[in-house]
Amino acid sequence: MKDNVKGFSLVEMAIVLVIFGLIMSAASSILVLFVNKGGAERTRKMVESDKNAIYSYVSSNRELPTKTLFLSSVTYPTDGYDRNIHYFADPILDKSNGWWNSGSDVYNDIVNTVCGSYYTNTEVWVCKNSTCADSDTDRTAVKDIAYVVISGSENKNIQTGVNTAVKSGTNVIRVYPQGSDKVDDYASDMNRVEKYDDIVDWVTLNELRTGSGCDPEQYKFLSQTMPAASTDAEYVFNFYVEGGIPIASDNTANANAEYNWSVEEEVDTGDPKITDNGDFGFKVVSSAGTETALTTDGATDEQGAFLRLSGNSTTYDSQQYRFRVTVTDKAYEAKPSAEHKYTQTFILNAQY
Repeated sequence: MKDNVKGFSLVEMAIVLVIFGLIMSAASSILVLFVNKGGAERTRKMVESDKNAIYSYVSSNRELPTKTLFLSSVTYPTDGYDRNIHYFADPILDKSNGWWNSGSDVYNDIVNTVCGSYYTNTEVWVCKNSTCADSDTDRTAVKDIAYVVISGSENKNIQTGVNTAVKSGTNVIRVYPQGSDKVDDYASDMNRVEKYDDIVDWVTLNELRTGSGCDPEQYKFLSQTMPAASTDAEYVFNFYVEGGIPIASDNTANANAEYNWSVEEEVDTGDPKITDNGDFGFKVVSSAGTETALTTDGATDEQGAFLRLSGNSTTYDSQQYRFRVTVTDKAYEAKPSAEHKYTQTFILNAQY
């Protein structure tokens, strides 16, 4: 007797295979989504670890790693997609840049660019659209950026780069909304305009200085209070400053820190100036001991290790003389701006 057993028909088998294929396809899509999301999460954790490594590097080396040294200085040189993490350091902080290496190369080796800097030449713009122009009012600008790290993310195409045209004289790094169309500001790896998916992180100068253990004050005068001056008595007072990124006078390791000095006397109409009294005057003294007379117009400057006020007067008025001492450094030469001058007002009490 034959068993009454029926098998699957070809149609039924085809339906089963189609359903199985759809399930596998959906599972595959979920797996890809999971892998991509996992890559992004791993990359963010890697970037955070690299930031801590850079704090340690700055503490030990007194400067940011150059682009060449970055990959060997951090814990994770590659991202969650096995691509090198891209790194941009502000030119004022990066000693590998040409403006830094001109002149006093030996002295540059002992200057702490991070602790000495009080501004940078780089901004990050957090954009609201793919245009992201300087005229946009809804973008957010983060100033004084020390460095930026970038992952090309899922498409492995770095689309975040430095733009010097959107804001004159400033390095601008634009971070677009995820999924923005037709974006590629960095053509050095792949010149491929596509939807934006970069993972970008940055550290401001203040964050880097704090994390690296820098002194809170970038600049400070070591001499604050001036002794009184008396008639017919020789007077000498030296102004010293430390911090910033000093300029050196020669290419030797023993060179003293030098800055550019200027002085402006604060007088009302008819009030005498301290430099009108006898042979009193300001001089800038170089690290070699050479003195150069300084005109007190606030515009003329001279380079030297310190500023000296000296002389002997027989024509003092019994009053206070006020003047502003301004110091600029090597970073100022890279980006001159009134807001990047360090100025302090001093008072000299004169008496008969």
